Amino acid sequence: MYRAFQLAIAFGLSNTGPGTKLLIIKNLRVCGNCHEATKFITKIFNREIVVRDVITISLCGDRFTLCWT
Repeated sequence: MYRAFQLAIAFGLSNTGPGTKLLIIKNLRVCGNCHEATKFITKIFNREIVVRDVITISLCGDRFTLCWT
């Protein structure tokens, strides 16, 4: 079963140009699997992805991952 969060990232990657920063906002908590997948996706596509959920904000880049609670 696919996760809506990962589908949102795939949609953002396919509909934006290279180098564009993605902002994904979710009204529920991001699970650990999706968080790890986001880190790998940033490394593969050399994109910055900012993930915001109810409690945390995560900034995932090619060489870094920062999380704020």
